[in-house]
Amino acid sequence: MTSTTRSVLILKPDAAGTLTGRDLSQQLIREEGLNIFHDYSHQFSYADVLDTWPKYASGRYPISTGFGCAYMTSGPSHIFLVEGVDAVKKCHTVRTRFRQSWGDAMFSNGMHTPTEPYELAPTLAKFADAIPNGTPHQRHEDTGTTDGIFGRLASIAPARLQGIIAAVWQELESLQADPAGCSQLPSLVLLPGDPNSIDFGMSALVEIFPTLTAPEVMKIYLRAEKHSSATIVSAPIEQLQSCFDRLVSLKMNVQLRAADLENKSRGGRLSQRP
Repeated sequence: MTSTTRSVLILKPDAAGTLTGRDLSQQLIREEGLNIFHDYSHQFSYADVLDTWPKYASGRYPISTGFGCAYMTSGPSHIFLVEGVDAVKKCHTVRTRFRQSWGDAMFSNGMHTPTEPYELAPTLAKFADAIPNGTPHQRHEDTGTTDGIFGRLASIAPARLQGIIAAVWQELESLQADPAGCSQLPSLVLLPGDPNSIDFGMSALVEIFPTLTAPEVMKIYLRAEKHSSATIVSAPIEQLQSCFDRLVSLKMNVQLRAADLENKSRGGRLSQRP
């Protein structure tokens, strides 16, 4: 016997502020056989972001926290409370299909839904009870499973770090892709999709490339997410190889590119990326 279950879909500000995002989300919800039993617009506060993603409150991911809060408080979100058979699984399918159409870049991926068992009950309590009824919410614990900030980035005073993040966030829309043929030297390039937290990844870049500043590293990461790749540095190949090897050992998704030649990507494979 099948039973009806409930879940939550959060249409984030970049999508909630558009008719396309709202229409697509409702279309996908219907196509997956889910019923919307309540929906409403909600302007996230800093506390709301931490309630939804409690690992941000752990202190291990201040960069993720800063950018995540800037993203989620940038405008109203739209909350869909849904029910149906296998609602959690179907919401995951809705999110996957939505992002296939909308995009899956960090801080502009349009939709969230709880996917882990420990997330579901507190997320439902937050958005189906606490917010609509004005009742207190008990934040669940999640310290995160990936390594966080370390080294020189970790030594930056918290207020100064958040100021840097705020300044970089303001430049997000203006971040351009690397121009074609921008360097006659081989380049070490960052690609999106590695399993690390951005706090760990940015920290690693600052340690391996001491001349890079915190804002420069943040822009490299955000450019890679926005445009599918971003040059970290260009130099003779013998200078890049050891850096490439160190980054690969840290599970970073990086690639060596040479002008007019095939590219050497992680694992030693040849890449056909332009």
